[in-house]
Amino acid sequence: MKRAYYMRGLMDMGGALTHNAANEIATTLTEHGYFVQVGEWTDLQRFLADALEHPSDFILLSGHSMGCKASFDGAPRLMEAKIKVRVVGLDPLCTGPSYTKGLDATNIWGNACGALGPIPGAKNIFLPAGPHITYPNQPQVQAAFIKAAT
Repeated sequence: MKRAYYMRGLMDMGGALTHNAANEIATTLTEHGYFVQVGEWTDLQRFLADALEHPSDFILLSGHSMGCKASFDGAPRLMEAKIKVRVVGLDPLCTGPSYTKGLDATNIWGNACGALGPIPGAKNIFLPAGPHITYPNQPQVQAAFIKAAT
């Protein structure tokens, strides 16, 4: 089975701007055979615990902004447990996600709000778009995300 966890960022929490985008991304991932959970970046530990209960599943950690950072930061725990994990992040800000050697990771970033930019070691896709908080709502961003995730 394939499991996907999508985490909204700090500025996304409680707002409608990227909630719709997260739901659209989740629907498309479901169509590609993923069991999907959507939450906030603060749900990382809950998502990791769920993934660890399914060690034979393929895991996708993903998110926008702080959700991107959480995805990159949480992946090593799954790698240590020998769980196959991929990370697809959207537009990390200056929080700076950490890349772990050997991680299958894609960073989709734009030029909005002082975005961090490329993450050394990850596959980096630059899509000039903005503003940062609505970035996941844009069709070209969603298409790149789905392509990287599937």
